Parts: sequence; structure tokens; C-alpha cells
Amino acid sequence: MRRRLVWAGLMTSLSLPSMAEDYLLIFAQGSKPARQLFFADINSLSDATPIDELVTAEREAAAKTMRMYLTAINESAAQYDGSTFEVHYRCRDKQYRTVRTNHMRRDEEVEQVVTPQAAWTPVNTLSMQRGYDFACKNDQWKSIVMSGKDGQIMSKELVAIGYAFVGRLQGPPALSDLAWKGFWKDGQRPASTSSLTAAEKKKRQDQAIAQLQSTSKQYNQQAQTLEQEAAFQSYLQQRAKQSLSHPSFLRWQGENEQRLLRAWGAPARSYQSGNARYLAFSSHLDNRSETVNTRTGQVVAQNGGIWTCNVTFELMQGGNKPGYRVVDVRTEGNDCAAQYRDPQ
Repeated sequence: MRRRLVWAGLMTSLSLPSMAEDYLLIFAQGSKPARQLFFADINSLSDATPIDELVTAEREAAAKTMRMYLTAINESAAQYDGSTFEVHYRCRDKQYRTVRTNHMRRDEEVEQVVTPQAAWTPVNTLSMQRGYDFACKNDQWKSIVMSGKDGQIMSKELVAIGYAFVGRLQGPPALSDLAWKGFWKDGQRPASTSSLTAAEKKKRQDQAIAQLQSTSKQYNQQAQTLEQEAAFQSYLQQRAKQSLSHPSFLRWQGENEQRLLRAWGAPARSYQSGNARYLAFSSHLDNRSETVNTRTGQVVAQNGGIWTCNVTFELMQGGNKPGYRVVDVRTEGNDCAAQYRDPQ
């Protein structure tokens, strides 16, 4: 359930459709007639740390990669009415990249630019610095948002740290209206060149918001999946520290049951205990021989020996992959190093 934020001065609650998002004004720059306002979508902030960096990020919060939507509204008729950027920030390295941009033109058409492989760039502009602070130094404003009594938060608490809550609004078009009605009353708003009817405008606006929400939902699901995998990998690390198996066998940690069976074949036995599944493999080789003196009949040498290895894999469900995965291995015997098989 979302908290209801109250903008000090208005002191009124907002009753808007469920598609609306909560916005903070985080930066303003420029002078008339080329002013800009930058708004952050509170609900868009999420963890976008790549899976191969999750373990490090679990240990060190600053190593995370954060994702947010940043919307710029422009006064100048020579620029887009507004642009919404999907920005990723590497918090520790103080770098950013923009992977998706929706430009809202003056004729109310939307241009989308997708750059998923955009290069990481040092944070080198004031607007991106403010976005970085919002995404990577979020403890203070989140604390204010979460500490409101009866779900209400007074804007003066946010203003004290450089933000202003502007309301629950329906995306960039509403932010543009807010800019002109609330901040740029002394300016001349460029005329719309759109030939769309009011109903067509509303339909396109709803479609754009729905697309934005769908994208946001997908990223949130991905973030949740990555968090699950990070927790599983952390658990594997703990088990590895406690394991008594031959070190090479720990390479199997995290591998799935199907891959295990392809490499090792059918287990000698398997059983379930609680949430864990156990697959046991064994080998036994007796190649003992004796050298006998043919004249005396006495055994003068014994060759070979008894070679054994018992390997038990413990598997559990977890992380972002389906099925059972290896969490630990127990080995017993004098021939396990020779019996080892790599994941295939």
C-alpha cells in the first residue's frame, strides 16, 4: 500500500487514478525562457545490480547499481516538452548510463530511444548529480517518506534536504502542466501543434503510462529474481566454508540436478529429507595382487589395493533457476580425487 504524501502549502490529499506516480522535484536550472525542472519518480527506484556483482553488493551497499526514472520538463519551444530517462547509476563508481528515453514532443507524439548497451559515463552534470544523490543516497528521503504519521508526510521535511514533493501525477504530461501552472506562470507556454482530439490525447497518454508501468513491472520482477539469486549465492558461500568435502567438488555448487545426472549417471541411491534431496554415488575397486616365490610358496610382495569413493550431493531449491541445485557435497574414501567429474 502506498503512503499518501501531502504537499505543504496545499495540505490536501490527492485523489488520482491508480496509474499515477509519486514525484519529487529534485532540481531546477536555467533562466527564462530556457528553464528546466527535473522530477524523480519515487516508485521507480529499484536495484538493478547485474547478477555477477550481486555477492559483492550484498557485502557492500555502495557497490549496487540503482535504476530510476528521471523526467525533465523544458520551457524552451526549441526543446521537447519533456523527456523521461531510465537511468542506471553505479553508486560506488559514481557513473551512469541512460538505457531508455521517451521524448514528449510539442505535438504530443512520443519518440522512444532505446540504448541498452550505452557506455557508463562519469556523473558530470548537475542534473545527473541530483539523480545520483536521489538513487544512491536515498536513506534520508526514504526515511521521511516511511515515517509519516497516518501515511502523510509534510513537504517541509523534504525541502530541508533539497527535495519538494509535488504530488501524485499521471506522468510527464501532468508534470508539464504543473511546471507551467505552478512554476513558470511568468512564461509563455509554447502552443501545442497537435491535431489530436481531447479523447485521442487521453488515449495516447493512458497507453504511454501503461507501457511505462509494464516496463517498471518487468524490472521489478527482475530485481526480485536477482535478490533471490543473491540470497542463494550467499547461502552457498556459507555452506562452502563449512564443507568437509574435497575442494574440487565444490565446483558443483549451484548446478542443477539434470546437469549432475548427465555427468555422474544414475545414483547408487537417492532420498529426500525435509527440503533437501540427496544423490549418492559410489565406486569400489579391489586390484590387490600378490607376488609369490614359486620355489618356497611364500608371498614376497603385495601389490595394488582397495580404492573407494562415496560422494553424496545435497540439493535444494532456491535462487532464480528452477528445480533442485547442488548446495553441498560430502566425500568419503581414498579415491575421490580420481573419481571427480567436472560439470558438463
